[in-house]
Amino acid sequence: MYRILIMLLKITFFLVVIVISVFAQEFQREIDTIPVIVNGKPISRPFAGGVQWPKPTFADIDNDEDWDLFVGDQDGSIHFYRNIGTVTEPDFAFETENFADIDVGVKCAPTFVDIDDDGDFDLFVGEGFGSISFYRNTGTATEPNFTLVAEDFYGIDVGYGSFPTFADIDNDGDFDLFVGEGAFIWPRNYGGNINFYRNIGTPTQPNFTLVTKNFADINVQSGGGGGSRPAFADIDNDGNLDLFVGGGDGRIRFYQNTGTATELNFALVTRNFTYIDVGWDSAPAFADIDNDGDFDLFMGENDGNINFYRNTGTTKNPDFKLVTENLAYFLNDVAAHSAPTFADIDNDGDFDLFVGCECTTIHFYRNTGTATNPTFTLETKNFFDILVAGWSVPTFVDIDNDGDLDLFMGVGTGRLLFYRNTGTATDPVFVRSTEFTSHIKHSSHLAPTFADIDDDGDLDLFVRYTEGSAFYLNNGTAESPSFVLISRKFPSVDVSGLDKPTFVDIDNDGDLDLFVGKGDNTNFLSGGNISFYRNTGTAAEPNLTLETNNFADIHVPSHAGPAFVDIDNDGDLDLFVGEQDGGFHFFRNTMVTNVTFSEGQEIPDNQ
Repeated sequence: MYRILIMLLKITFFLVVIVISVFAQEFQREIDTIPVIVNGKPISRPFAGGVQWPKPTFADIDNDEDWDLFVGDQDGSIHFYRNIGTVTEPDFAFETENFADIDVGVKCAPTFVDIDDDGDFDLFVGEGFGSISFYRNTGTATEPNFTLVAEDFYGIDVGYGSFPTFADIDNDGDFDLFVGEGAFIWPRNYGGNINFYRNIGTPTQPNFTLVTKNFADINVQSGGGGGSRPAFADIDNDGNLDLFVGGGDGRIRFYQNTGTATELNFALVTRNFTYIDVGWDSAPAFADIDNDGDFDLFMGENDGNINFYRNTGTTKNPDFKLVTENLAYFLNDVAAHSAPTFADIDNDGDFDLFVGCECTTIHFYRNTGTATNPTFTLETKNFFDILVAGWSVPTFVDIDNDGDLDLFMGVGTGRLLFYRNTGTATDPVFVRSTEFTSHIKHSSHLAPTFADIDDDGDLDLFVRYTEGSAFYLNNGTAESPSFVLISRKFPSVDVSGLDKPTFVDIDNDGDLDLFVGKGDNTNFLSGGNISFYRNTGTAAEPNLTLETNNFADIHVPSHAGPAFVDIDNDGDLDLFVGEQDGGFHFFRNTMVTNVTFSEGQEIPDNQ
């Protein structure tokens, strides 16, 4: 047993980054070539990545008298959905994930207003570090063209996380500016006030002056959650604007304007408007989307959904009913920190898709296509009713060599859970067991991966946890494993935090190479690449050498989660990458390498 310890301790990692052009050419990103079906409908761009913390807003951007939809994303971009329906029956069609090539870095919060009274919409964009960018529409109402005027509009800086919105709050015919504040980064910096800038200029020549940094004495943080995301609407049709504020706790605070259009008086009515709770980071927006004379409600939330609540009441007595949690959805997005893995769970000769995430369950997509031309159909968001404490990272292996796949899952509490398949390879039944894993416990956020690292015919275990990584040698057999802790760190390999390691024989030389999806849990702006360690030793005595921290020039928003699989049955490994925003990226291997897997492995280990 100790031979492997001595061997591992002698591994030398050469910290030399080598750019290998073959890898840059080998993997080609594809967004929509593999169909994905959700709720009976195909997703238009299933592998375009995810959306986290969407900030919805509406504008009739093409002057056709219906509302178009814009969604700010955490990655700094704006997604645009054109309304190709009518003013009463909207139909949102995805057009671009990078509207006007705008990128404010992080936490994009767009809002449209005709700030110069020239008959077209101008654009203001809040961003994660507290400032506001102003883009003037130098085109027309029908054919807009947005030109950056200022990246620090009026020198506004609310510290972190600006959420601008405009309203003629004093009924003087021009637009005033309100800026919510507060968001999430490391270390946590929660705001909760609303900054009020009065327009003391004119409708055509605005001039903003700060009145207060604590409008109406509102502080969302004092009511639970963090961050303030304001939206105005005359919800009771009394002629003055009422105020709604989304917060970090996923709810909406409603402040009724009990004054007049010119003499304001905002009174808190409820901290949980209509009992809506989207879990985290609510971002409300109002629009009369069906042209029936009352305001409907739209709510962005942390996991990437936009919830649509139709007002089925009246202009004076609104009543909001949930219509959909995924308005105009075009991405395959499970929640934050998607962790994909593949397994032929029904033994029909093709790979099915399983996804863990920051949530408490496993999403299961059955391959309803073929081994050569897959189609992934979402079957359940709660595979086998398995419920964990959060941050699920699943992997399937035949741990007892009985011909069917068993399930292991790392979770946020730092434990490794084991579910034995007591059914068959065709009809699995997973039953929780404490075998093999009861002694495995680390600080938090555990991610497992299996590999026969010493080429003795059984699977060894590697785990990543928050502070580092650990190696467990299988001191038993392929039928009866016994995992013994050898090292609390992969020798000299940089794996920790929310990194995601996986072993495959990428160069088809008979030994296992190591890939590590990078992500820094202290800063979501870092990470997003994949490190590649080539095994320059042998299958029994590996020698892992770092070749690049940017494998195939792949970069995702953050916390890359690589999963290799021959998805098109052409003899080489293709690559799927999960990410912090909850979506997926697919990179097809366009060079035939005739990859084979190590002895005893029925499927690649993708975890």
